Order: sequence, then structure tokens, then C-alpha cells
Amino acid sequence: MARTITFLIVILLTVGSTLTAQIEKGNWFVNGLNILSFQAGSLKSTDESNNEFDSKSNFTSFAIGPFSSLPSMTNAASLNYGISDQLSGGILLNLILESEKNGERNSTSGFIVGPAIRYYFFSQKKFIPFAEGRMGIGSTRYEFGSSTERKTNVFGWHLGAGATYFFTPGIGLDFTLGYENTEDKGKDTDSKLTYQFVQFGIGALFVF
Repeated sequence: MARTITFLIVILLTVGSTLTAQIEKGNWFVNGLNILSFQAGSLKSTDESNNEFDSKSNFTSFAIGPFSSLPSMTNAASLNYGISDQLSGGILLNLILESEKNGERNSTSGFIVGPAIRYYFFSQKKFIPFAEGRMGIGSTRYEFGSSTERKTNVFGWHLGAGATYFFTPGIGLDFTLGYENTEDKGKDTDSKLTYQFVQFGIGALFVF
């Protein structure tokens, strides 16, 4: 963990020393690069062909870095373009990677892509609050041991708010709090997983 955080800090300081952009029209923004994130919510499992398998449970998860074990928009990095001095819009991409060994090796892989938009309430400040919205579609692949596999389609949306503290005009630290609803539906079955959760995240933002 210490090595990961140290590596991220080095990247922030190195890139930050070369950026001189502002929150304004015509600039590019890279945000959603989470350093730390925490999620808490519910997971509902349903099967349209057999209601006996329906269930609901609560969960919490903690992640270091931009990768996620959840099929979600909240940990997705996005590349935005400054539409106006305070409004930017673009595209997000989340890579889902998880592997664990409990007797047999279980793994999850996939991606989510979609539009992202963020509005800053001020410009040319060091600490700027914002609101944002995200939507995404994608697919996941679950492997359970060597013989069982499940493929799914993903659709979800995210609404959030937060603030960015700018160390320089081109590099900042994001603090975000948001709500997300994501459906993970089997391609060849009637089963569906529905994630509903809130997330708190701390991440990096670059402007160039």
C-alpha cells in the first residue's frame, strides 16, 4: 500500500510541475483517477425465471487506485473537454479487474464506457465545488474455478458532487461523494445483479 501511494504522489508532483492550464473553455481534463475510494450500499440478485433465487444483501468495499472490483462508473477515469469556462464533458472508461483464490481461483474482468459531465461553480480559485453526472454501458466476465463462467451486460448511472483543491493551476485533488445505480444482467440467463450504493473518493485531476 505504501509503495502504491508513494508512486502516485511522485506522479502528481512530476506532472503538476509542467501543467499551467486553468478551468476554462478549450482545455482538456483528466479526472476520476481515484487514489482511495469507499463504497457502501446494497446488492440485489434477481432471476426472472425463478423467483426463489431472489435475494438482497448489504455490502461495503474499499479500493486503492483507479481499478474497481465493482461494475461501476464511480471509479472510472474520464477525459473531458472544456465546453465553457466551468462546464466540461467527455467520455469515461472503467476497467474491472479482480482475482482471488479460495480453493479455486475466481476472477472478474470487464469494462464500462460512457459519457461524463462536470460543472464547476467557480473558476480561477484554489478550492472549487462541482456537480457531476455519469452514465455507462459495458460487459463483465466472471470465472469461478476452471469450469464455470458467467457473462453479463452492464448499464448504470451516477450522480455526485464534491470539490477540487488545486495545488497548481493544472493539478488538483478531487473529493467526491455520489450515488450510483448499476445493473449487471446475464447475457444467456435471466439473472440480474443490481448495485445501489454511495461512494466517497479521493482522486487526482489534471488540466492541460
